[in-house]
Amino acid sequence: MTPCATTRLAFCLFLLFGASACPPGDGAGDTGGDSPAEDVTYVPNEWGFDIRVPDPDALTCWGCFTSGTFGDQGRICSFSYDGLSAIVYASSRACHPEGAMPPEYATAAQLASGGAVVPLEGATYSYGTNHFNDSLEFDYAGLHLRFFHSSFGSLWRRCQPMDCFQVYDSTGTLVEDGCTCERTLPAVCVEIQPDGTWAELVDTFEVCPEDRVCG
Repeated sequence: MTPCATTRLAFCLFLLFGASACPPGDGAGDTGGDSPAEDVTYVPNEWGFDIRVPDPDALTCWGCFTSGTFGDQGRICSFSYDGLSAIVYASSRACHPEGAMPPEYATAAQLASGGAVVPLEGATYSYGTNHFNDSLEFDYAGLHLRFFHSSFGSLWRRCQPMDCFQVYDSTGTLVEDGCTCERTLPAVCVEIQPDGTWAELVDTFEVCPEDRVCG
């Protein structure tokens, strides 16, 4: 490898895996990036969440392998675990001053159960590298939950929204992996669209075409 190529590779790795530039969320649906002059639209909903309309053109990124415009992300997920049936809302704002790809996100999340809405600590949303194998994590009741995917298609790419979750204890030890081929801890996640709508929370999971592990 030539010195020029080596320098380019090092620069690319810095852009892709450099330190986070996102501010932490405030845990109330607004993720800390708003200014008083910013026009933010919130959507009424049956759970009482602070659901905001995501900006589809929040960030223009560039990197070594791909480039493009990336929007803020909003997710609503339903799940059940150990007697708890709940709905989670996460608002993730795209941010990265260097404009590198993939983008990073400042995330805040809320949980609704039994008519009450509570903010969630430790909420993070990951774009999941160039393949967009995204994930959502948060702390609740002494546990750490990670929503992810149980099936991947060609070139290890997800083919549908997050459909399962994994449970970790307070030390970061995996307690239960519900994202195996058996999908023992199913979840239903839908994306909030730029017009402020979202699909019904109905489980439509199917194994991805060309899934060589679970197919």
